Amino acid sequence: SFNVGVGIGVEHRKPYPLRLRLNAYYDRESDGSFFYTQFDKGIDKVEKDSWIWIDGAKMFGPVGIGVLVQMPDAGAGPKVEFRPHDKFALWVAPVYDWQNRQGRIMVGLKLMFD
Repeated sequence: SFNVGVGIGVEHRKPYPLRLRLNAYYDRESDGSFFYTQFDKGIDKVEKDSWIWIDGAKMFGPVGIGVLVQMPDAGAGPKVEFRPHDKFALWVAPVYDWQNRQGRIMVGLKLMFD
């Protein structure tokens, strides 16, 4: 089976301005593959910055190949996820931040709960 979801929201808490947030996800339970995305945009005159986050992997047993995007200020690039157990994963992504012309290696740990 698989799960799909989409969402839209507006965030406001003083003294911060309004923000529009859009997100979507896809999870495939049978093999653990997933794709998550979120877009956030300031919608007033004070704060117009925006950011995007994309994280996804097609799992082939305990190893997944995918993509990671965290912009601005992190980067975009391929991702490899290692999942030795269905509730624990370690991932690594060599990303490039073209706005700052800088490459970096991002590493993460994921704990999953039912």
